Amino acid sequence: MRLTYNAKRALAFGHTITTAYTLDMWAQEPIRTYTPKRKRHVAIDGTEENLLLRIESEWAVVTDHFTRAGTPSGADLFAEFIASVMGGESFTFDPYRQPGGGADVLPLAVTLVDGSYTRSPVDPSNGRFTASFSVREKNAIV
Repeated sequence: MRLTYNAKRALAFGHTITTAYTLDMWAQEPIRTYTPKRKRHVAIDGTEENLLLRIESEWAVVTDHFTRAGTPSGADLFAEFIASVMGGESFTFDPYRQPGGGADVLPLAVTLVDGSYTRSPVDPSNGRFTASFSVREKNAIV
């Protein structure tokens, strides 16, 4: 998976504010869901009319393990990424690009879904954890 963002908060060692950085990492296979947003009207006689406004596409992601080793560590870089996009900032998400792979496969303009970021310890004694979050594509299907 590849994430490209502009650093804004919680900067990792050696990084500068407003600079674009790319974070390549391993993740479990992301799950894509589609949610229709519609208006439903029911007339007095009971007939229904449904108006489809858009179809939103969201991706649920679970990362591989992060550690605190290195300067900056993978954990530091990921913390910078999350802090930099938590305010609703747009970033690029490529769910299928693997670390060390060639060109981007499916780069998407997305935003972080509010309240979706969680961090789960894997081996607390060594500072290892996984993270999960969801992103929403900016260009909904109409």
